[in-house]
Amino acid sequence: MWDILSNLWDAETNPDGYVSIGVAENALLHDTLLEYFHSDIRLTANYLTYNDGSMGSMKLRKAVSHFLNRHLRPVHPLGIHGARRSAVVIPVDFGEVNPLNPEAISQYKKAVTDFEVSTGNHVPAVMLCHPHNPLGRCYPRSAIIDLMKMCQAHQMHLISDKIYALAVWNNQIDKDVPGVPLESILSIDPAGLIDADHVHVLWGMSKDFGPNGSARRRHHLAVQS
Repeated sequence: MWDILSNLWDAETNPDGYVSIGVAENALLHDTLLEYFHSDIRLTANYLTYNDGSMGSMKLRKAVSHFLNRHLRPVHPLGIHGARRSAVVIPVDFGEVNPLNPEAISQYKKAVTDFEVSTGNHVPAVMLCHPHNPLGRCYPRSAIIDLMKMCQAHQMHLISDKIYALAVWNNQIDKDVPGVPLESILSIDPAGLIDADHVHVLWGMSKDFGPNGSARRRHHLAVQS
């Protein structure tokens, strides 16, 4: 199917392409829908901010819940309050250790071990905000590699949130110590460090392109190395 969709027929630009009749797309309505969208949708600047909360536009959530309640008639009407995942956040006490340096990995290991021993539950993932929020600093390559090794040893996923990937600044804090440049976790070959399918990256348009409210609506691109 994807070979066909990547080579679709067009009378002018691709006359030797395929005419797809195997997907649920109504091409006859495309022009009509685009005309409707362009004429009826008007956004104001508040839609590029956090607007009325971290869960997105209240107006949109009300409209979606009303639409689904009217057409799907659920036994328990759908509300406008989103549900959080039942995840448990495990704090890591770094003490006097710089949390961005490789020396901090021992603190991650301690937090994971202490939690698993005390609860008997497995820690499934480590979430890394890289570049750091709110410091704007980057983790050195050696620290990321050590985190990858640690996650492999404990069979954990490593999730790297790069919402600020294109907003890195010259983060030199000492005239004798250069700032750390951004090295994406995807630029590090996972071979021998961690299973590739345990590495994940999140990115969204909100910070690098200015529509900050979209971050909390989880408009993220998720990829694997």
